[in-house]
Amino acid sequence: MASIRMMIVCLVVAGTFMVVPSLSLEAPSTSPAGSFDAKPPSFYDFVEKCANKFGTKCPKIGDLIIGKTNVVSVDCCNALINIGKHCHDALLTVLLQVKELKQFSSVIPQRGAWLWNYCANISPVLP
Repeated sequence: MASIRMMIVCLVVAGTFMVVPSLSLEAPSTSPAGSFDAKPPSFYDFVEKCANKFGTKCPKIGDLIIGKTNVVSVDCCNALINIGKHCHDALLTVLLQVKELKQFSSVIPQRGAWLWNYCANISPVLP
């Protein structure tokens, strides 16, 4: 379980988001739910920029996304809202492509939506 949590943190946290280029080399052509188009390399460039912008404010983001905890800091929420909904959704799309996270494929979209809505309600509107 710790390795799954670490995988999520590595994908989302900017300082350890170095796996994105390797994912862009072999983007899977199917999702756990059916057909899923392979994403172009520019998508992964966008995701990498999102992750870098996200920063390191959410060290426990992996636990949040897989549903292990509901505890999220205001700093984490502010960082999430600051990157924007498109970046948030792109990061979730990448998580859904990680083979080691397949068992959470039904949880990740639900938890991602919960996290966005929760943070949108507690974070101040940023200019």
